[in-house]
Amino acid sequence: MRIRKKPFLLLEMCLALGLSALILTTLFSGYVTFCQVDARLKKMKESMLERGAFAAYFQKVFETIPEATEQANLPKQFYTRLEKDNEQIFFIFDAGANPSPLFSGPLYGSLLVDETGALSLLMWPLEKSHQLVRKVPLIGGVKELRFTCFTEDSKEMAWKNLPENGEIPSMLKISFLKNGEPLSFAFFLPKEHLVVPAGKAL
Repeated sequence: MRIRKKPFLLLEMCLALGLSALILTTLFSGYVTFCQVDARLKKMKESMLERGAFAAYFQKVFETIPEATEQANLPKQFYTRLEKDNEQIFFIFDAGANPSPLFSGPLYGSLLVDETGALSLLMWPLEKSHQLVRKVPLIGGVKELRFTCFTEDSKEMAWKNLPENGEIPSMLKISFLKNGEPLSFAFFLPKEHLVVPAGKAL
């Protein structure tokens, strides 16, 4: 006895196609969501690494200010200037060893927002005969750069403008907007170069 196969009806075909389309749509939607979350996580990771690198780098820079000023045999220089919508800070720091002798040891430094909107460190030699300037971009998309500080004679627990006499404050806060997001970094600043005699511990 032969068994006749039942042919697929048009309704069954439509149901199968509909279910397949629903499954594919769900899978594609989930994949798109996964890609979006992955892109956001990568962006957040890059941003956190960028901020961490900036904070670590400038903590080292600011720690060298008293020693560099002492080596340069120059008056203390730590002041700001307003340029359009951003402040700019000036100081002397120790850049350490560098393949170029002109950019080794004590240098003039300045933290500012450049023409591309990047928070950048400018450095140039102490000798006025050299007009070379080196720029190191640090963070992009920056606006409204501001500097405030805590000083030892502060009677109020509040951030204030930097002293006009060039004195190095106890703490410095750097604030700005990065792509519209407000960010702040606080740094402790040494008042003087601490020398530890050989064979003695702190």
